[in-house]
Amino acid sequence: MSKVSIILVSHQRPQMVREAISSLLSQTMLDWELVIVENSGKDDKCARTVCGDAAASDVRIKVLYHDENVDNIAVCWNEGLDVITGEYWGTIDDDNKKDPTFCEKMSAYLDEHRDKSAVVCGMRHIGDKSGDHLPWAGQLERLHIENAIDSGEILYRRSVVEKIGQFDERLVCQEDWGYVLRLLRLAGPEAFGFLGETLCEYRWHPEKRMLRSIDLGMIDCAALLRGDVRGQQLRVAFHAPSDKALTVSQATIKRNLDHALQTLPFVETVQSDAELSLVVGPLWTFSAGEIGASRNGGTPSMALLIEDPQGMPGNLQCIDAIDWLVTNDTHSYHFYRTVVPRPEQVYQWNCLSLTDEVLGMDATQETEKQHDVCFVGYPYPSRVEFIRTLRPLISNASIVLLGDGWDAHEIPNVSTFPTLSEVETAKIGLASRIIVCKHRTSQDCGGFPIVVPGSVNRGYIECAYRALVMIDSDRPFSAFKDEVEWYESANDAAEKIKHYLANPDQLQEKADRAFAIAPRFTYKERLGKILNAWRSPRYNVKVD
Repeated sequence: MSKVSIILVSHQRPQMVREAISSLLSQTMLDWELVIVENSGKDDKCARTVCGDAAASDVRIKVLYHDENVDNIAVCWNEGLDVITGEYWGTIDDDNKKDPTFCEKMSAYLDEHRDKSAVVCGMRHIGDKSGDHLPWAGQLERLHIENAIDSGEILYRRSVVEKIGQFDERLVCQEDWGYVLRLLRLAGPEAFGFLGETLCEYRWHPEKRMLRSIDLGMIDCAALLRGDVRGQQLRVAFHAPSDKALTVSQATIKRNLDHALQTLPFVETVQSDAELSLVVGPLWTFSAGEIGASRNGGTPSMALLIEDPQGMPGNLQCIDAIDWLVTNDTHSYHFYRTVVPRPEQVYQWNCLSLTDEVLGMDATQETEKQHDVCFVGYPYPSRVEFIRTLRPLISNASIVLLGDGWDAHEIPNVSTFPTLSEVETAKIGLASRIIVCKHRTSQDCGGFPIVVPGSVNRGYIECAYRALVMIDSDRPFSAFKDEVEWYESANDAAEKIKHYLANPDQLQEKADRAFAIAPRFTYKERLGKILNAWRSPRYNVKVD
């Protein structure tokens, strides 16, 4: 995680983008990251090469490449927002530059003024114009009339994205104006601080994007902004079956989703006059009439499907009453896209998400590591075979098996626990050095005829346990990269377990990397991302 994240969108201006990148490399504060969205297209090699060379020479620089130009800069900013890690974030156009003290001074201001959501500096005009532009607090009163603050002059707290969402992709220009307006409407003028120094450079030249704003629809976008009410709270009605109709895990997920919805700063939960009806499934626990009634006279509906694909046959009976489907299974995701009228309105997420309580346990208790290996999951046949093979290969390691039914298999020299609450499970995980996860096979689930179940990733909860997380590599989709250790077989897992137990520093380094991204997997973060995707609208967003 970095202190400051800067997002740069590059488009066919290699010399200028080189200067923009150089201005970041010259920062007096070293704790920053630069995420470049290279939007030139694969046929423009020059700018792509400049960006690629920069990333190869400095680990703080990451490049996201577009094979084709996306003529919507809001989309590009949002792609950057999806991957940044900084406590604070800002943007830079590829033809502009930052003063060497930008990151240091702007972040220091937000460190000192914890009540501010954003800080604004001034900019120096270069190129075809000269002079300084120094915004001040009084300009906020006229912000609904004119765009008086440039996006490069602002550094935001990361929490702003939670409060107001991402950039509005309906706006093909003026998207930065729309974003500042939304924060102003929601948080008020007191959310902004003003530094009173010129800490960035704004280049005027014939290809300046602002000079093409008329072609991009500036007048239409400005009218849209002035009449826009989407900066206010999103009104959501929450519908779910009673706990009696759900399994224990489904009821737990329902309660956690409800709690997350109540804590999202940009959401207002309502019983009527909703903008979105959020239906938590399996859908077969509802009748089609009940789902129709939840729409309250035409309210768009989004279904969060739990435990696909086992519930798929029942879900299909109600699918016509739903506008958006959000499934927690990769194969189900692809299947639904073949049967619904609008496949772009099928999302994917993982319902096994972290609670804030579990994520915070590491900070509230110091747990001694008592177990070498903890295996999490029910004893499906493939998992039992895996553990029976693994046990003699790591005979000196202590193993804990967590899940109902393991004791019946009488595997020697292991400790077993039944399925426990999230908190009690976390206590065992926090007391373990290595967490091993393995997904189910189709045979484990009786050879389900349509899709292979179990394609929902594990590890999202376990990464909060400050342990090395190991996951089998047969995964069609994963949010993890090298933060976890992948294994191909029981033999491969055994060799890696022995290696890491013999090298505790390497184990801890890997565990820390997994823990660093754990906040991305909380119910609040995931549900917020889905709802922001619906608001933008950014359809077909996969939630890591």
